[in-house]
Amino acid sequence: MPPTLPHSLKIAWLGPQAGALAWLAARLSASVPTENFQTFRAPSLPVNGIQGGAGGQTPEALFDELIASQFNRLVLACPTRIDYPFTWIKALQADYPDLPFAVATDSWWDGSRRTGIGESGHTLLPWYRWWDGWFEWISGENPAISSLLPHPSAPYLPTSRIPRLEQAPAGMIVSNCQATGEAWSMAAQQLGAPASRLSLRSFQQRHASAALPTGAAPPTADIRWVLWDDSCLNLGDDERDALREFFQLTAANYPEAVPIAAFSLPRIATWKIAQSAGARELLAKPNTGRGLQRALQACCMGHLNSPSKAG
Repeated sequence: MPPTLPHSLKIAWLGPQAGALAWLAARLSASVPTENFQTFRAPSLPVNGIQGGAGGQTPEALFDELIASQFNRLVLACPTRIDYPFTWIKALQADYPDLPFAVATDSWWDGSRRTGIGESGHTLLPWYRWWDGWFEWISGENPAISSLLPHPSAPYLPTSRIPRLEQAPAGMIVSNCQATGEAWSMAAQQLGAPASRLSLRSFQQRHASAALPTGAAPPTADIRWVLWDDSCLNLGDDERDALREFFQLTAANYPEAVPIAAFSLPRIATWKIAQSAGARELLAKPNTGRGLQRALQACCMGHLNSPSKAG
């Protein structure tokens, strides 16, 4: 993914890069110049007042080093609940208020945010909230993002915070849930991006039998993005087969479009399946609609490319 953040930003990543956190670290690293993303590894994060760190380095010494090196953002990786960096957070809040930090979690937070830790008092985001969370925090557009996400059954509400685009990219939304499809459409329309809505069956019927002559251009070249919503999955469906069928059909009919997959509860294993099937962007729901709008902005600016143009 090409850089979409100010090149002057310097991001420090503290902790492991495993599982879903590896995806987030890779996206952050690809969004700023190589020299502006640095990983600091430690045998263990301090927990319950026990000091740790590579070579016996204290949190204070490390934070002094980051400030001296002019890092603008600090990401604390938290792969499991027991890794929660309470001690480092306490030190940052008490003595380093000018070093913005955020805690990055794996998918374990989806349940624990309601039953365990509760309101954190600092920025905390799961790995998959790129366009509606991490991007805003890293860029400074929203430095105090709430750590509590909406309940999965909460309504999906579009936002008008992002200015409309002069040449918004047209797209298509494929969803078997009418309310969800309408919500995605409203978010796109508020940005100025026209979007048609189809059920999965209608999408398949419209395109499955459309065999193009060799060398002929698809008649739908004006579509710049296609969003697949996970309401298209039925109980018992094989995710791998369903995703592969959809995105292969999308690539055949919309070769210039950016394929987007939207999940209620993103899991790195499912996202990897979607990627291997051809998906280029990941969105989480429910959200304010900002995630889709940010992705479409990047699409319009040329920061997102179709699979045929991607390097």
